[in-house]
Amino acid sequence: MLSELLIEDFALVQRIRLHLDGGLVVLTGETGAGKSILLDALGLALGARADGGVVRPGAERTVISAIFELLDAPLARSWLDEQGIEASEGLAILRRQLSADGRSRCQVNGQAVTLAQMRELAECLVDIHGQNAHQSLVRPEEQRRLLDAWAGHAGLLEVMAAAWSEHEAARAEATALGATLDPALRERELALLTHEIEALQALDCTSEALALLEHAHSRSAHAESLRDGVAESLAWLDEAEPSAHALIGRAERRLRDLSRYDARLGVTAQQLQDAAVLVTDAIAELRDQAESVEHDPAELARLESRLAAVHAAARRHRCEAADLPGVLARLAAERERLATVEASARALAERVEITGRAVTEAAVALSVARQGAAPRFAALVTEHMQGLAMAGGLLRVAVEAQAGRAARHGNDRVEFLVSTNRGMEPRPLGKVASGGEIARIALAIQVVLAGDAGVPTLIFDEVDAGIGGRTAEVIGRELRRLAEHRQVLCVTHLAQVAAQAGQHFAVNKRTESGQTVTEVEALTASARVTEIARMLGGVELTPEGLRHAGALLGLAGH
Repeated sequence: MLSELLIEDFALVQRIRLHLDGGLVVLTGETGAGKSILLDALGLALGARADGGVVRPGAERTVISAIFELLDAPLARSWLDEQGIEASEGLAILRRQLSADGRSRCQVNGQAVTLAQMRELAECLVDIHGQNAHQSLVRPEEQRRLLDAWAGHAGLLEVMAAAWSEHEAARAEATALGATLDPALRERELALLTHEIEALQALDCTSEALALLEHAHSRSAHAESLRDGVAESLAWLDEAEPSAHALIGRAERRLRDLSRYDARLGVTAQQLQDAAVLVTDAIAELRDQAESVEHDPAELARLESRLAAVHAAARRHRCEAADLPGVLARLAAERERLATVEASARALAERVEITGRAVTEAAVALSVARQGAAPRFAALVTEHMQGLAMAGGLLRVAVEAQAGRAARHGNDRVEFLVSTNRGMEPRPLGKVASGGEIARIALAIQVVLAGDAGVPTLIFDEVDAGIGGRTAEVIGRELRRLAEHRQVLCVTHLAQVAAQAGQHFAVNKRTESGQTVTEVEALTASARVTEIARMLGGVELTPEGLRHAGALLGLAGH
């Protein structure tokens, strides 16, 4: 359960520390006092999204800490174990810090976690029922969601959604492939692809072939320069008087003679001898080059024509010449796909049929589960409706499979049919119930859902809106009965509900140094009488109001 909540510099709050008990805990206060601020702050610690605008003006950051005792929270303990986070002293301490510039930090028991991780843990600790739940209750999709949530259909819904997604993907692929099945269109595509493939193959545009082509073109285009340069180099090295080769030999011999006087010159003479060998090899290589270099205009024209064809192909395919091998591979793969399109179509048709059967099976399984759960859910809600001043009223849950293709959530239409008086035929909720009756039915449903939840703390945020009179006391007892098994936090405007609580906090505003500040006070027994009298009678407290407040608390056993 939530045992402590610390709020610092959040909206109108400077610093609030609440120590909470188990059972039923209520928050009351005048409209606009800031009750919603406290729940918003708790939501921040539970992983809700927020920006720097929630930081109190003048402060640098907001800090919210929520401490939960884990004795009755097996799901939360399992989550902490999976994440490798130690639950020191059996506690989970969720801490959220939000800076004015929007930066956020999340910690669980001192260990940094992501916002998503904090939300995962929060789902194991708290279940929140909002004040506007009854507004969406008339929508069929919300009615379906509530039935599935109560019956625990999450696994069946996952199977249904997965089967539906796979079937839709297969259908989309089959539809796209169907556009290529026109015989005339396919033949034209194949002919065009074959022409392009053969043209690229004729160019021999592999990276090795392109390198050889460019080298051959460069050699042929500069044949005269190559021939003249080779001849000139041969003359310098071997044919001139004296030649470089002869001069190196003379120097080598002279240094050998002198090495008798200085041994180091023998090393230099050996280097020159090695150089002479290399020069001899170079002369031989150049003579071979001189014989192979020939200016051939016809060959140059042929090479230039091939290069021009390669670059034209690159421009046609909007790529570099070096990328043409990849283009050829892609075109070949596309031709292969088109050539086997009929076989692919048959395979896809089979896949569509198989995934369609999986969708049908998943939808049937989900529908059977819903039909089995609907009477049990309706009976529980009806039982709670009877206790909320709707004697003779009942809820029936109709589950009807719709014709046609299933959707992601199956193919059932779930509808809540309500009779508010004995003997009346149940009709759709939105057509028969008044606003107050819908609010009471919504509360009955939420109590049923909360009673089946596996989390230790339940929060009801003004779910009793639109309810008054004698029904209010019944609602208070209902919430108190629910709080016998888990902690229930309730923001309420009903004195009859507040009187049932074991712990009562009052929220109020005051002005300090020109700024409005929200404060929370844990009420003593006498202060509770005053607060409940205010809730009953307004601003002016009367002796009658105080006596009535005391009587309410007395009836609740306080």
